Amino acid sequence: NTHFWSPDSRFVAVVVENKLKKISISSGAAQVICQVNDILRGGTWNLDDVILLGSLDSGLLKVTLNDRKLTTATELDLTRLEGSHRLPQFLPDGQHFLYRMTSTRAETMGIYVGSLNGTEKKRLLDGESNAFYAAPGWLLIVRGGELMAQHFDADKLQLFGEPMRIGGQARNLNSRVSVAAAENGTLIYDTGTALNSIHLAWFERSGKRLESLDEALSEVQFSLSPDEKKLAIIQQLTQGIQLLFLLDLPTKTKSRFTLGQQTANAPHWSPDGSKLVWRSYLEGFWQVFQKSSNGTGEQEFLFKSNTPVGLTDWSVGGQFICYDARDAKGKRDLWVLPLSGDRKPYPIFKSDANGLHGYFSPDGKWLAYASDESGSYEVYVRTFPDTGNRWQVSNNGGTQPHWRHDGKELFYISTDRKLKA
Repeated sequence: NTHFWSPDSRFVAVVVENKLKKISISSGAAQVICQVNDILRGGTWNLDDVILLGSLDSGLLKVTLNDRKLTTATELDLTRLEGSHRLPQFLPDGQHFLYRMTSTRAETMGIYVGSLNGTEKKRLLDGESNAFYAAPGWLLIVRGGELMAQHFDADKLQLFGEPMRIGGQARNLNSRVSVAAAENGTLIYDTGTALNSIHLAWFERSGKRLESLDEALSEVQFSLSPDEKKLAIIQQLTQGIQLLFLLDLPTKTKSRFTLGQQTANAPHWSPDGSKLVWRSYLEGFWQVFQKSSNGTGEQEFLFKSNTPVGLTDWSVGGQFICYDARDAKGKRDLWVLPLSGDRKPYPIFKSDANGLHGYFSPDGKWLAYASDESGSYEVYVRTFPDTGNRWQVSNNGGTQPHWRHDGKELFYISTDRKLKA
């Protein structure tokens, strides 16, 4: 989902199979600029051939066409709970740029302006989307589902006046404004009004599509119950709150599972289907809860973390939950939470590389996961409990490993977005 123009419009930069490439518009010839292992969110290119790349869960990255070395342009400040820097756009001077900062803290998230020399870090707007600079001197944003414009002095890096409505409803998909501006001031923007646009479907092993669910989702977060009769799904409400719902597949009825205004993410079923676990951001911490899947009783607090946690799997027998958490350097480590004894989490993968997508084998003796220790993400298997033995499974990139129910096969997504086994 990352592609952007060169400043002279002669090339388009795209990311294909973990490689940033520039493609000539006239000839179609492609040149590799650099290897990119991060999951990207947007990019921008200035007249000095400096490229900035946004990231799903880190600061901005920088590469110049002269040396083609990928470096860090901005660092996350974890004390402010900065989640990522993404969707950059160079301003006319080619030295300053806009970007969106994600955070679970309202006073931190928003639209910022930065500089290549690192001296500028200024919050412009709180923003529910990124901002798009349109010359001469306007920022385009989405507020309440409508396209707005506000005066912006790109020399002084200051906003003036109040946002003005300039169009009807505008799509704000994944916090990204779908808008472009021509030099003569003409705008083109997406007026799509559907909040829910993602559909789930069943497929045969051959790839044949069997059946699609009528229920449309706004977030690609779901978990299928062990008996395959219910889906735990996350639904994004218009006010920005994410709630956990249960969808009964035979009857196609949906019921709300989490209560109040508590945002929920990353649901997972227990192996016997009797409980659900999820994460929420409360009181300045990421907190993990579990609750009976029939909706009775109170939710039970399991643990909390001051950095984001990604729940990935629950072991057969219900003894352990695997999750990944970001360390002080911004890298992801794999952790295991025992659900008996003192319930004290401990790391199972902790290194200078990223480890994520931990998934227990059905017999509980192995843990499959993805790591970029080789320079790109590959799928590995290690013993559980950890004895130090591990094996690489994929050989050309891989993430999101899942075991077959009998443990005799391992599925994963390859770099070219193919499902492999």
